[in-house]
Amino acid sequence: DWNVSEEELAGALSGQEGQTLREIVDSIFRLWGKARSRNVRWGEKSPRHSYIAGKLYTLFSGAQFIHILRDGRDSCASMLQRGWYEGSFLRICQHWVSCTQAALEFSRLHPNAVLQVRFERLLANPEEEMQVVCRFLGVPFEYSIVDHQAYANEHLPAAARDLHSKLFKPLDLKESGKWKSVLTVWQEAVFIAVAGRVSRHAGLRS
Repeated sequence: DWNVSEEELAGALSGQEGQTLREIVDSIFRLWGKARSRNVRWGEKSPRHSYIAGKLYTLFSGAQFIHILRDGRDSCASMLQRGWYEGSFLRICQHWVSCTQAALEFSRLHPNAVLQVRFERLLANPEEEMQVVCRFLGVPFEYSIVDHQAYANEHLPAAARDLHSKLFKPLDLKESGKWKSVLTVWQEAVFIAVAGRVSRHAGLRS
């Protein structure tokens, strides 16, 4: 639910005949963004984008990518708590490996287009880390960027509030290292066996 009316969407797409896929997608996202901010820079996130980052980079020339890299054990613990892959921890670990490998490879091929941000540093020092992100994107830093609770209250659609309930709460430093209280010894061993090499290659401990 983007809170965009059919009339607004129809207006944004009118006269799009002959335009490229990039231009059509850009029109839709700009329409969504203008309803929420005076800025027209837009972005979209999903770990699965790492699989098609090369295609996105070709389609959206000049695009910039932010790779938020988190301790894989914490990432897998979060996915386990959300019931990903019907609770199969092996499949969760394999998913983390494939996404992380793809993102790292894209970063290697296009180093100037990618900024890697460590989740743990972002959690501990959000203002400092977001200033780095803003410099990378070439946009001015504003405090509202890190005031996620105010943004969520003002802009998040009702249908998405359960899924993104943490946006209404202060940052929780316990999200870093949460795997210690979530994963069993057996699950930790599975992660090391499946994802340990990629985790170390990414500069993470395992």
